[in-house]
This record gives sequence, structure tokens and C-alpha cells, in this order.
Amino acid sequence: MRNWYFTSESVTEGHPDKVADRISDGVLDAVLEQDPHGRVACEVLVTDNIVIVAGEITTSAKVDIESAVRQAIRDIGYADSSGLFAADTCDVKVIVKRQSPDIAGGVFESLEARNGSTDPLDSLGAGDQGIMFGYAVDETPEHQPPAVVREFDEVLALLKDAQGKVDFPLLVPVVRELGSVLDPEVPFRVYRIDEHDAVRIVYRTGYAGEYWGVEETSWTDVPILSGQNLTKRIGGREYRLYYQGAKLHMVAFEESGAVYWVSNTLLDRLSNETMLAIAKSLKPLSAAR
Repeated sequence: MRNWYFTSESVTEGHPDKVADRISDGVLDAVLEQDPHGRVACEVLVTDNIVIVAGEITTSAKVDIESAVRQAIRDIGYADSSGLFAADTCDVKVIVKRQSPDIAGGVFESLEARNGSTDPLDSLGAGDQGIMFGYAVDETPEHQPPAVVREFDEVLALLKDAQGKVDFPLLVPVVRELGSVLDPEVPFRVYRIDEHDAVRIVYRTGYAGEYWGVEETSWTDVPILSGQNLTKRIGGREYRLYYQGAKLHMVAFEESGAVYWVSNTLLDRLSNETMLAIAKSLKPLSAAR
């Protein structure tokens, strides 16, 4: 088996990439505020003290793009004119034209509709813009997709072997964090805690000496799970969320007379989205497929 590492970059709002995104959003918002049917295919380049806005905009709105650009920069915090980059002193170049007729034709009316189709779905046009990756989701608080991979055969075999040794139904995590593997030394443990049955599944991350895991026990009021910060209902389950600062340290839920929780690494390496995805993936052994 080969292991692959997936990495994602995150930058703050003052980074040029984020500045460009914020300006693009500002131009789009300015158009849609006046014309909800406006179409904006706008690219922004930010370098040194120059901002270039280029693309195709088709709208009935009268928008001062330069003002929208400067306001977006000001909102980020670049307002000090003595700095190297500032809202009121940067050079803003706007190179914008109307959308090409070929693209506009496809947006206004689909090929199927132009060929005589009366199907309501065929009446929908399509633009030239597409999001291939980095999409937003509504399953996580931050609307970011989790970094997980679906893999559970090895841990499922361990859980099936242990089910007869405990007095509550075991659940299998159907996904694991991308870059983690079952700990090759002690991947699984069945034990007793205050006269209650419990199991622990341990995963090793790509960071030396860092592990995360899944705990399951019939002791529903286990002390470690007292004092959650928030609760969130997703898909019929009520998840207890335990934060350390902005990072999720544990995600727990109670089901079938037992309690189950996912524990982050010591340094909370797993993202909040990944923690929730793993907790949501916990399924009865017979339902894992």
C-alpha cells in the first residue's frame, strides 16, 4: 500500500491572494446590488502598489469599479497612505469589457432550447465558469471540505473480532484523516474503565509522535466528556463539540446506550472539518460498506 500526503494552503486576509479575492467579491457585490441578473467574470491581479481588474462584465448596473476596489482594500485594513500598499494611493487599472456574444448566447439560452427542446431543465443556460476544487460545503461550520479518505476494512475486522467482548454496539469509522494510518504498534485496544467496557482505535499521523483516535464505551457519563462547548445536530445525531481555542479537540455523541468520540492529536493537527467528518462516518459494523 502506498501512502499519499494531501496539503492545503491557508492564508490570512492581508495576503495578496486574499486581497485579490476580496476585491473580486467587492466588484461582484457592487454589480449584484443593482442588477441581480448581472454576470461577472472578473480577475484581479495584485502586485506591489498596483491592482489590475480585468475580465468581462455584462450588466445594466452603473458601477464605479475603481471605488469598489479601493473600498475593498480599505475594509481589509490597508488604509495607511504612508505604507507600501494602501487603498487611496495604489494604482488601479480597470480593463473590463462586455461578455462575448458566443458565451452570452450559451448563458441566455442553452443549445438544447435553441434546437427546439421544451424540457424546463433544457432552458437553463450555462456560463464558462466552473469550480473544480476548493468548493464550499454545508456539512461543516467553516464550509470547507474535510481532508479524509474512505478506508475501513482493517479496522472493521478488528471491531468485528471485539464485538463479542463488549456489552454495547461498536461503530466503525468509515473514513480516516488523509495521511494517517492505523498505529502499527497498538492500533486497537479493548479495556475496562470504571467497570464499563471500552475500546480505543489509534491512528498515527504524518507528524512524529502524534496520534488521534476514536473512543467507544458504555459509560455514558465518562468524566472526560463533561463540559462541551457547543452541540450541533447533523443527520439525526446530536454532536457535542469540545474546542481548544478555535480548534476542535473532541467530537462526541451518544447512541444505543453508549458514547462515542473522536479525539484530535495533542497539538490538534486535524482540521475541524476533518474531525466532524470522522465522527459523522461512524456506522454500525453491519452498515459499513
